[in-house]
Amino acid sequence: MKTSKNYTIERINSTDYYMINKKGVKYLVENNIRYMGSKNTDPILEDYNYPGTPTITDVLKFSDRKDFEDWLAQRASHYTGDNPIQAKLNFQKKSDLLTQLADDWMLNRDTSIYGDPRYLYESIHCGIYVSGEIHKSGSIGKWCEIDKLCKVFNLLKLNNKSLKIVDLGAGLGLTSIWMAYTMPNSTVYYLDASPESQSIVGDMCARGGITNLKFIKSLSEINGEIDVATGFEFVEHIEDPIEKGVGKPFLGIDSVLNRIKDNGIFMYSTMWNAEQNNGRTIGHFLTYDFDGKRLVMPAGKSDQRSRKHHRYFVEGLKKRNFHILNGGRRGTKWDFKGHTPYCFVKEVPKNENWQCVILLITIYNIM
Repeated sequence: MKTSKNYTIERINSTDYYMINKKGVKYLVENNIRYMGSKNTDPILEDYNYPGTPTITDVLKFSDRKDFEDWLAQRASHYTGDNPIQAKLNFQKKSDLLTQLADDWMLNRDTSIYGDPRYLYESIHCGIYVSGEIHKSGSIGKWCEIDKLCKVFNLLKLNNKSLKIVDLGAGLGLTSIWMAYTMPNSTVYYLDASPESQSIVGDMCARGGITNLKFIKSLSEINGEIDVATGFEFVEHIEDPIEKGVGKPFLGIDSVLNRIKDNGIFMYSTMWNAEQNNGRTIGHFLTYDFDGKRLVMPAGKSDQRSRKHHRYFVEGLKKRNFHILNGGRRGTKWDFKGHTPYCFVKEVPKNENWQCVILLITIYNIM
């Protein structure tokens, strides 16, 4: 064991643990990446043995990203009327079409854009470059949404459980597909408003032989309680139906939060400040209402950014009896680079001690 002014280092099974003395936080260092957990009792970290995130070759039988993109371009051309070459250009990083759609959105903030067939290109773009950060080789980017959600399920030892999982606003469906692939005993419910995206996801499932992913149009199609609900790049798109141009995240998720069982999990991630960071975005609002607390941001790229979106969202979830498990705050169990996906456990009724929930998490019996 080594010590310094700020931390001690323990080597356990050839792994370095950094112990931050002041806050009592332990970092597991693996390939120079730090995973954070509680100092005293953290069997999640102690048992961490992640086998790696499956590639698109493993899951969907594509040889590499080019093979996948060519296939997607063929499918997209059926719905948009563009030829496959143009279709492929339309979902690339420097797409003129996506720039135009973003400019149109920022001018009007009109949610009818989701009914535009060309919005399919945005869904494909986000799937490749945000959800999966798919490399040319076909591997999944480290610390993208797919990679981290797979790690969370592995940490919580849920891979072999039989769960009902709902993926909200699932878009191109890569998060849904990877959950279904890595959790073969569970049923993953894909929920998205786009019939075009749903059709493409269905084709991908057929190609990959995935049979435990189901398509639904509403939660009423699911019997009983839900074990896990996920919303990746979703909650920021929900508009107040009365006050146009105002985002109202809980309006779109309260129905699913109410259906999650006690000790069940809700996960989310989003870039609340995407427009201020990048200058353009599609589907983000400048004003958000979190149970009456409002935040207003400037349009376009700006130095004015806010962390209050996430804070107000966490506060709203707490009111709904969801306790945050990660993200580096005091009392949280672990953290990943970038913090997301944020994970919340639904607390047992008030006559129970919420610490029992944390105990259940640590012994992997949340379901």
